[in-house]
Amino acid sequence: MDRRGEWEAFLSGAEPGDVEPGLLDSWRRSRWSGVDPAHTDIPQVTVDADTPFVRVASPVMLGLADQLAGTSSCLALADPRGTVVWRWVSDAGIAGDLDDVGVVRGGLFAEEAIGTNGIGTALESGGPAVVLGADHYVEAFHRWACVAAPVVHPVTRTVCGAVNVTCRARDANAFLTLAASAMVQGVVGALRADATVPERRLLDAFRTARSRTTAPVLALDASTLLAADSTGGVGLDHAELWALVTEAGPGEDIDVADGLQEQILERIRDLAFEERRVVPCMTTFGDTGLPCIGPLSERLAVAFGCYGKSAKCSDELGRLGAMALLGEVMPELAP
Repeated sequence: MDRRGEWEAFLSGAEPGDVEPGLLDSWRRSRWSGVDPAHTDIPQVTVDADTPFVRVASPVMLGLADQLAGTSSCLALADPRGTVVWRWVSDAGIAGDLDDVGVVRGGLFAEEAIGTNGIGTALESGGPAVVLGADHYVEAFHRWACVAAPVVHPVTRTVCGAVNVTCRARDANAFLTLAASAMVQGVVGALRADATVPERRLLDAFRTARSRTTAPVLALDASTLLAADSTGGVGLDHAELWALVTEAGPGEDIDVADGLQEQILERIRDLAFEERRVVPCMTTFGDTGLPCIGPLSERLAVAFGCYGKSAKCSDELGRLGAMALLGEVMPELAP
């Protein structure tokens, strides 16, 4: 289905009624992230192409690639950030066209960076994403069709990355979804076979610790870091944290606050710390992953960003909150 008309209507400020809720939510997230639908400069980052995920998953992908020979298609693996870490193409023609739009190793396809796309939307939503033609938020990708899905490690239950299959939009068919499903199943099976006894023991210890406390829990060894959702994505560096643990020794406490303070000072260099305390905080969650801004009653209004992400768009939330106080509430933001 060609959604060019709906895409144009959305960009003009309308709310297309015949677009699936998941796709419409992704378009909204793209707009709120400030993605320019006419801009196609894909961020390029340095990636490690020899990670355990790539080593285990790429042979599975190559096995499926044999079935796609001659179909003018592309298979890709992405890391949890949405960065392409491995790519296979069926022929030189499609390879050149994909190079032109940045679908190369090191290309960052996070939804917040380039809008609705297979890899980024699958990782953002936590489920399969079928993005055909004008479903893409950025116009340059309207001639492409992508189906992607996140890969969850069968032992650690962490997201390893995503698999993706791409072809030209005019060639898209139901086989794309079947191929993506087969890739996920194959990669998960390979990860399960590759899982080590220490990984399973670490997971058991992690689950036991979580069952005994409501506090944030981390479990790690030299190669794996497990973190509960309640840690809030604090961005602890695995290597640095493991060095602290091994230096302290068994049964000793370690203080990770210094590392967090350094991360803050890297972003706000003139900030002066007078005091440092650990206090509880509340993270808001909604049903859609989108901000909710508007009146709950004549005397009470609400404005929250959802899922601990409000800091990414605090200025925009402030502006929309002011609009809510003035009675200028955008319909799609109302609770």
